[in-house]
Amino acid sequence: MKLELPSLCFQPAYTSKVNSWHDHLHFAYDLVANFRPRTLVELGVHYGDSYFTFCQAIRDQELECNSFGVDRWSGEIHSGFYDEEVWDIVSNYNNANYNFSRLIRKEFTSALEDFEELSIDLLHLDGCHTYEAVKNDFCNWLPKISEQGIILLHDIHERSNGFGVWKLWEELKHDFKTFSFPFGHGLGLIFKDCNVVENNKYFNELLTSDALNLYYKSKSKNRVSSKGEKLTIAGTTNDDENLKKSIHQNVILSDKIRRIQNSFSWKVTAPLRLLRRKILDPFTRKEGFDARLYLQLNPDLHKIYGSDYEAATNHFRKWGKKQGRMYLNAHEDMSYPAWVNRFDTNDISRLEQFKIELSYLEETPLFSIIIPIFNSDVKLLRAAIDSVTGQIYLNWELILVDDNSSCKKLLNFLNEIEKSDEKIILIRRNQNGHISEACNSGLDAASGRYFAILDHDDLLREHTILRMCQSIKEYPDCKIIYSDEDKICLKGERCSPHFKPDWNPELLLSQNYICHICFFETKYIKDLEGYRVGYEGCQDWDLLLRASENLNENQIIHIPQILYHWRMTKKSTASKISAKNYVYKNSLKVVKSAWERRGIEVSVESYGFPNNYVRSKISTPECLPLVSIIIPTRDNLKHLEKCIDSLIYKTSYPNFEVLVMDNGSRERGVIDYLKKLNSLERFRIVNVPGEFNFSKICNFGASKASGCLILFLNDDVEAITNDWLSEMVVIASRKEVGCVGAKLLYPNDTVQHAGIILGLGGYAGHAFRRFPRHHNGYASRLDLVQNYSAVTGACLLVRKEVFFKVSGFDENFLKIAFNDVDLCLKVLKAGLKNVWTPHALLYHYESASRGDDLEGKNYKRFLSEGNHMRNKWSEYLLRDPAYNPNLSICVEDFSIAAPRETNF
Repeated sequence: MKLELPSLCFQPAYTSKVNSWHDHLHFAYDLVANFRPRTLVELGVHYGDSYFTFCQAIRDQELECNSFGVDRWSGEIHSGFYDEEVWDIVSNYNNANYNFSRLIRKEFTSALEDFEELSIDLLHLDGCHTYEAVKNDFCNWLPKISEQGIILLHDIHERSNGFGVWKLWEELKHDFKTFSFPFGHGLGLIFKDCNVVENNKYFNELLTSDALNLYYKSKSKNRVSSKGEKLTIAGTTNDDENLKKSIHQNVILSDKIRRIQNSFSWKVTAPLRLLRRKILDPFTRKEGFDARLYLQLNPDLHKIYGSDYEAATNHFRKWGKKQGRMYLNAHEDMSYPAWVNRFDTNDISRLEQFKIELSYLEETPLFSIIIPIFNSDVKLLRAAIDSVTGQIYLNWELILVDDNSSCKKLLNFLNEIEKSDEKIILIRRNQNGHISEACNSGLDAASGRYFAILDHDDLLREHTILRMCQSIKEYPDCKIIYSDEDKICLKGERCSPHFKPDWNPELLLSQNYICHICFFETKYIKDLEGYRVGYEGCQDWDLLLRASENLNENQIIHIPQILYHWRMTKKSTASKISAKNYVYKNSLKVVKSAWERRGIEVSVESYGFPNNYVRSKISTPECLPLVSIIIPTRDNLKHLEKCIDSLIYKTSYPNFEVLVMDNGSRERGVIDYLKKLNSLERFRIVNVPGEFNFSKICNFGASKASGCLILFLNDDVEAITNDWLSEMVVIASRKEVGCVGAKLLYPNDTVQHAGIILGLGGYAGHAFRRFPRHHNGYASRLDLVQNYSAVTGACLLVRKEVFFKVSGFDENFLKIAFNDVDLCLKVLKAGLKNVWTPHALLYHYESASRGDDLEGKNYKRFLSEGNHMRNKWSEYLLRDPAYNPNLSICVEDFSIAAPRETNF
């Protein structure tokens, strides 16, 4: 193939040490030169390698094009986090070389307002790399793309370390004209209009020829013959392939090292690595021991051996054989297909095991499966029915409810299937009543002790009803049972697992996290009069909220196993968020009515487009409760001033007092500042001499507090949003709520605290630590109010009566660490729910005043307190109800991991 390529004369004017985009620089140059965009936008500029190549092409080809680079310039979980100097380098270079280029330092969602719809010709997406985040970016920015526009998507072949771009790419290939390069971590082109390809010679030849190797390795000997000469591409050499493989492996290894080193569990186990070098699974992969990784993760050895990998290997083998293997969680960077293949494939031996388990059941109650049908695809419906008739558990009935379909092929099939099995019941409705009425018709006919709704195009697992029956045996009074789920993509493969928490009532008020599959006790739901008409699209969410309001958590059971496959079709909400727009309106109606039944006045609104989460804003009472803010401090003037200023100037809630608990400050500036504070109306300085004992100081402060609400606040915390305290107060004032926590950020706008996961790193750790500020997290949990088992004491609000009822903080055994977790678990055990809200936003300069728990003399004390937690709360540390046993307890990013023990 021959093409005239402007990049033959091109040498990159700018490259950084990050080479993940270098394989595509020549293509980027040619793309701009041939496509000639008028507006170009890149999301995720990072160090600027791709962006400045685009700019160089615009300048060299003298194009009339405005280019925009959008980024926060703080990094992210996959690209790594970096210092302010990166912004300085990129912005200085841009300002000195490209007057048509503008760098926009914003979150991607915030930058949307800077662009009109249909205004962007070329968009490059290379920001966050999880499936949820990149899909969110794509959906948000698609309306901004011109009718002839092109979208570039990087990392489409990267499947390790939590990358999820490949999942979105697989979905987009079904809806758009696309083309991809397999090297350089994969680069995909998405054409909004397929005519662009036909009308552009460059794209036409690129996509209709064998062009996969066209841009592979610009340094190839076949790449350039002479300036301006047309290029004939030959196949790549073995050396090229080896180099490609080496670069790919190095990038993956570097990312793996960064993630492990940043994890809480790695820091906790630092001293243990002096004794046991075989502590984490990366050292013992099937492909063999990795000496480079071993040295990178053990800097003390790196100083000794340098790059002597043979000596490092011998050292590992010596210590490894003597000490044996020790795992924290057998953490592995697994893709979901790999996890399914290893842990969740129903092969012959597993099916036989299910039959053995079935024989152990003493009772086998009848289960009713209801499938509402309206002009359904016969092929998909047949598969759904087969997933019921193929159940290991045999005592079921299948109720097919035809909601007055008009498709003759479907009607003939229903007549045929009705006669095929006496356990299949067909109900024919005379008029179309939509989903709620169809479900109620099925419910009226249900004879089973429990029933579930199965969508006409979805699938049950072979052991779904078996697992439900086993749960009923263990919890005979249960009314609601739900499981984890995944999706079936358009290619028929399993993807997008949702590993859910146990009963989480606060999360259910933000989204229907339970969804599929959910079995209800039939009599209980019939007494509630079933599904409500007028809530279509959210009728199951509405039923869950109504049904759960009069139950205790022991009557709502979660099975942490994938028992349902949600099929992604072009019309389903599993495939496209915009597939059922009426769902948005009814979702607000569902949540609003739930609060009204509870006698709480709220306003509800949707946010987080295109996901459209529901936020409930509870009205503040006319008589505002007094909040006593307790701030322990010692010689930390820099941060204390910021903290106090944010209370005075950035806090809209008016009714609070501040008790500054001074633990023996000696610096003259601090003493003068405290005297000044003591003269102010709402401030009191309380002297607490002696060694630093966070629990004792806070307990003493609580005893001096005048408010009915107590807020424990670190002196290195600074408010960001004005309504942060109002948000926490209205939640903490509810009788069913115990402790309330806020969303805390590091100064570089990455997450410090978003709830605490029990068992993480062996004890407890912060969810989503180091994620970008506006990342929505796993299953959108970074964006939603929800229940966590514990929240951090750095910013914790609790009713005074609750605090003293559980005897406050443990000042004997938990002086410094884990006292907040212990408090929250005592509150949980007392029957209250702890709540975390993302709508109370503050900065936290973590450990600025007292140092790091994992360094020096603090570490011995930390281990002692950790052991106390293990002895006291082992049940919770082994199985956090707000987490899932299929997710990792080695890293904070909700990575998939080897399943931990469950009941079955």
